[in-house]
Amino acid sequence: MPVHYSMDPNKDTAWKSDQRLAYESLANPQVAWDQEMEIAFQTVSGNPVFHNYNSMIHASQRVKYDPELPIRLFCDFNVFPMCWGVAQYAPPTVNVVDIIWLTPGSVEEACETFLDYYGDHVGEVIVYGDPSGHSRQQKDGKTHYHTMRLYFSGRNFKMALRVPRNHYGVKDSVVSVNAMLKDKNGKSHIRVDPINAAHLKQDLAEVVWTDDGKAIKKVSNPDHPYYLRTHAAEGFRNMIHREWPMSKALEKLEEFKPATKPIHPKSVLADNPWRGR
Repeated sequence: MPVHYSMDPNKDTAWKSDQRLAYESLANPQVAWDQEMEIAFQTVSGNPVFHNYNSMIHASQRVKYDPELPIRLFCDFNVFPMCWGVAQYAPPTVNVVDIIWLTPGSVEEACETFLDYYGDHVGEVIVYGDPSGHSRQQKDGKTHYHTMRLYFSGRNFKMALRVPRNHYGVKDSVVSVNAMLKDKNGKSHIRVDPINAAHLKQDLAEVVWTDDGKAIKKVSNPDHPYYLRTHAAEGFRNMIHREWPMSKALEKLEEFKPATKPIHPKSVLADNPWRGR
């Protein structure tokens, strides 16, 4: 099994920059680097959805959970996989700390996994998702968000729901993500942990448009490697577009008011990676 270079303490940012120079003369240096050094292979052909993504900029360093910041939990409610992302906003950057990935999984199992690792968080847990989470489930009549409220009740954190009544336009939300990946001044406002949030890293690098360019390509065959793509990016797009849509001036990110810091922050993760990977 290949081992990612980030696991070698001697291979720092300077080492990575030197190695990257050898790829600049190739026809597509980013793709070559991702395949050989990031162990990320494009599974289908097509135009990339997140064209401003660059693994060296956005996913080259570890990202740690900060107990003093609110958690931003972005959810995709598929059963296979059930995919939730844990992010935090440290102005002017959105830090993606973790991806909870269950194959298969239920909302109840995802809640339990979240509580295993973030249950001692103090402050706010802000939940993002799509309107389908408001639909009542046949087995118990509860919505996904109702189930989350039940599981999260009695904790030291307060759950806040930021879910639209209607689905966001796909292209609108993609534009918002690309603008956060690289603004008009060439600055990035997104960081992704390359290990704990590897599924989002892969989505940002590999997700492509359909041949007509009107939708994000998806694959229905579970044996196809691309079948697992798009899920992490779905919830991530909803969060980014909810808080930083392109209709707002991205150069005014500093005006965004993050949620109040907790009074008694606790560290719940330290360096303990999620065991479910």
